[in-house]
Amino acid sequence: MAISQIALAKQVSAAKNARVRWQIVEIPDSRSGDAPAFRLIRLQFFDPSQRSWRTLGRQQILPVAVVADPAQSTLLTTLDTNVVGTVSDLNYGGQSNAVAEAATVVFFSDGRTGLSPNSIWSLTFHDKKRTNDFLTVQVDPVSGSTRVFRP
Repeated sequence: MAISQIALAKQVSAAKNARVRWQIVEIPDSRSGDAPAFRLIRLQFFDPSQRSWRTLGRQQILPVAVVADPAQSTLLTTLDTNVVGTVSDLNYGGQSNAVAEAATVVFFSDGRTGLSPNSIWSLTFHDKKRTNDFLTVQVDPVSGSTRVFRP
């Protein structure tokens, strides 16, 4: 799910000739009662006529017990405020304008990202119930391409 959404963000940015941002947002899981974790994924494109970001498609929540792991993800631990910061326009589960932490990857129409080309950018997802079940996605900041690593 997360990997296909990253690829979709890159494709839409080229097709619309617009900036598209992929975000993973830290929210509690109302399905299981789990504490806040990085589990909500959303895509947005920049609408120059409105001078604002508009949601593209539906927001998606990772399966129950699956979260992005900050300890293993450079996208979630960077000090770069263009990547990790607070979002205040979040609408999910009946909550509107909720505020939460989010990691953002901006894609430009030429395929590149807004990530620093001097770093390796990764995001690791794991199932909290199965410790050896994880997946790491690496994002190339220059080409916007992704690579997936599994145990």
